[in-house]
Order: sequence, then structure tokens, then C-alpha cells
Amino acid sequence: MKYFALNEQENPRGDRNGQFGLATWANEQAIREIYLRPFEMCPHSGNVRLNYVTKKKGKFVNTYKQYPAVTGVMTSFNRIGATWAGGNYHLLTNVLRKEWGFKGAIITDNANTSKYMDGNQMNQAGGDMLLVNAKQPLVFKFNKNDPNQYHFARQAAHNVLFMTANSKAMNGSMPGSILKTHMTKIKKIIWTYNIIVIILITLMAWFTYRRFAKGKKAIKKYNCK
Repeated sequence: MKYFALNEQENPRGDRNGQFGLATWANEQAIREIYLRPFEMCPHSGNVRLNYVTKKKGKFVNTYKQYPAVTGVMTSFNRIGATWAGGNYHLLTNVLRKEWGFKGAIITDNANTSKYMDGNQMNQAGGDMLLVNAKQPLVFKFNKNDPNQYHFARQAAHNVLFMTANSKAMNGSMPGSILKTHMTKIKKIIWTYNIIVIILITLMAWFTYRRFAKGKKAIKKYNCK
């Protein structure tokens, strides 16, 4: 679910160079009764029942497991008051995780052009992922030797793994399933192509060497006579 929260206008919201985020002001009653209500309905919508087959006493039996209906949240560009929504502890931890019982991962909106979206602030507020390009330099650099940063990074990793385990990324595998990696058709084609090319190059190198060696022998023999 996105964009969490109070993202009530598109321009200027902070996603362009030179913009530093829109400050949204409202009292708590209005925020809870109007702007947070649609978001609150999502984690409270219950679980999704997924059926699968398991082996029990040598026989396969039908069973099921309940998964949360919502395991992913994207925060918004704007500030709520003076605090960026994606780095707002009261919003992400107190309300979303503690009050509403949300379990899953929280990602920011596009942070490539938003210098105020600080990764350290996000982690400490309860966020897990900063949406940036891999080559985009970040203001915040993680220090694994800092116990404070390490704690929040570990918690973020836990939340991301929980979300992934309860998603289609697992290819529908259920509890008790054994995952076996296999080579896809495209990988087989690529490997076959690479092997053929390597063999051809090796043969070309061998024949070139043989040809050069024979020529060298012929020259040597001619010079001897």
C-alpha cells in the first residue's frame, strides 16, 4: 500500500531537483479519522488463506496456512509537520507496526532526487529500504561497527526477508517445501552457446599453432639444405 501518508498533492512534493519536500500540517484527529483510515483498513483486512498439500504419516493431506494480506508499504515524499514521512518514528513504528500490528517491509518512494531522505533516519524510524539507483551516492553510509546502526539494519533485513518469504517471489512454495534450483532454458542456451564458442576458439588456436609449427619446421629444413 502507498503512499504512506498524507500525500495529498503531486506538485511540488519533493521528487524533483531543487525541491526538498512538501510540509503537510494537520492535527492528530484529522490525520487519524480521514487520512490514515484507508491505510488502517489494509493491515486490518485479515489474512489470506493459502492451501497446500503436506506429507503426514506417509500420506499426503490437504492443509493451509494463513498469511498477512499486506506485507509491503511505500512511504511518501512529504513531511508530516516538519518530519519526513519515511523517517517518521511515530508514523512507521508507533502507528503502523505497534498499533496496527503490521509485519513486513517498508520502502521509501524514489529517493534519487530527494536529498532529505536519509537512510539512517529511515532505519531508526522503522523503515527498511531506500529506493535509489545502485550508482546513486547516498548521504548516509552504513557502518557495521556501529552497534546502533547494526541493530536497525538487522531488523530491516528481517522485515525484508519476512515480506519475501510471504510473497510470489517464493514461486508459491509452502511451508515444508524443498527448494531446488534448476537451470532455465535461456541459461542452457547461453551455456551451450558459450561452450561451442570456446571449443571453436580452442580449435582455431590449435590449428593456427599447428600451421605455424609446420611452417617453422619447413623453413628450418629448407635452411639446413
